[in-house]
Amino acid sequence: MLKVIQSPAKYIQGPDALYHVGKYIRPLAEKTLVIADKFVRELVGDIVNDSLSEYEVSGVFETFGGECTHEEIDRLTK
Repeated sequence: MLKVIQSPAKYIQGPDALYHVGKYIRPLAEKTLVIADKFVRELVGDIVNDSLSEYEVSGVFETFGGECTHEEIDRLTK
């Protein structure tokens, strides 16, 4: 059986990149899951949310628990 992983073919970084995240997500989806720890979420959550809103992308924000475990993956995918 084949297993396929597909991901966006763009990697974007630079000053103020998060102010434009909605522009790059919109062609891929109308809804996205944003996963960040508490510190990062407090630091840039509003910036990301505003950019998503500007491009009419619905953002579901979840706080990362700190360890990439099967339990954390299960929690975030429910």
